[in-house]
Amino acid sequence: MHNELQEVVLLFDAAGTQIQRDLSFDDFHSLVAQNASLPERSASVVKAAYAVVGAGLAVRGVVLFQCRVDEHGLVDSAFNLPLRYLVRHAGLGPELEMRPYRLACRSQCPVPWHSMHLWEPQGQGDAHPAKLVQKAVWRSGLDLKALPVGELREDDLELAPSATAPSASSAFAAPADGGVLVEQLRDRDRQGPTIPLGPSATQAVAAAAMQAERARHEQRLTATFGEEGRLNISLLAQQHREQIQELGEKHRAELDEQQRNYLEQVRSCRDEIQKLKAALRNEQDRNRRLQGLLRGEV
Repeated sequence: MHNELQEVVLLFDAAGTQIQRDLSFDDFHSLVAQNASLPERSASVVKAAYAVVGAGLAVRGVVLFQCRVDEHGLVDSAFNLPLRYLVRHAGLGPELEMRPYRLACRSQCPVPWHSMHLWEPQGQGDAHPAKLVQKAVWRSGLDLKALPVGELREDDLELAPSATAPSASSAFAAPADGGVLVEQLRDRDRQGPTIPLGPSATQAVAAAAMQAERARHEQRLTATFGEEGRLNISLLAQQHREQIQELGEKHRAELDEQQRNYLEQVRSCRDEIQKLKAALRNEQDRNRRLQGLLRGEV
């Protein structure tokens, strides 16, 4: 279809200045499921870009993320970034002489706790990672895969001409608050003039408003994240326990290695002492024989 969005993942070099490999989204899922590997990027943190491509191969949104690859070339199986959610709620990217697009990176992340898994673009102009992604899409005609119906629509990535890149907190809250604010203003107009409140009443009203806003915000998180983007506490706890266990095993292995080295040094010193004692006895025997010769005893 003409308005059908497609998605692709591109792998950058360590500096984030060159694209080294492009993957279909299915291939990337195979990497996350550890059904495929990246032996050439083993034991490293890989910088990558998830891109949503619209009509005319125009990049509509980019998420600059990173993932860990172990010594066997396998991507960390705990990778669970909600890439589609991040690109849908990202702010406007910098002007790069291309169609306006959304950009999620470390300094501009719609979900703050996911920013640690994103990276910051360094290049300017044609060297900007988003422009490199657009050039790669134009140049190589990547094997793009259409998004499942309902995951993301063309309208979700539309940007107003005067839109500006919001901060990490405002980018998440802005899309849903406009309509609420309009309704609040309309309700206030229908209710007519209000009676001024005292300081204590004003504080109580402000506290109630903040509590209501917090509740709406939590409902919005639960409603929009879904299974893909919901913060999984049990998974984080499991990852934390696994990391602690891994660090404990590493620490024990280092202690065992140090103990082995220490015992080896002790044995080596003990052998050296025995050799020195034997040499000392030989010298003492030789000294006694020489003294006997001098005295004419032998």
